[in-house]
Amino acid sequence: MIVREKGSGTREVFKKALAQNHLSYQPQHVLNNTEAIKKAVEADIGIAFISKLAVQEEINSGRLVKIDIENISITKELNIIYHKDKYRSPLFDTFIKYLENYRIS
Repeated sequence: MIVREKGSGTREVFKKALAQNHLSYQPQHVLNNTEAIKKAVEADIGIAFISKLAVQEEINSGRLVKIDIENISITKELNIIYHKDKYRSPLFDTFIKYLENYRIS
């Protein structure tokens, strides 16, 4: 198992999902960035849980394979932040509305 460093949001989401399903893991490698994890998996050093968006290109090209785990759903909440007094253009408001309704499956 290849995991992100302690304190990483990705690692925390992963730990929480496994704990909710009464599963445990033993990290063999701890890496501090997504690219390093992808390269390690491509080199057949181990497996990893990683954002679908971060590895979509590798999945599309066939270099990596995504495996769905039955009955386990892993989600990560992101927040949109901006200065409360900053001018909000119509384009900015449209973008914010898009993000509020966007879901990655």
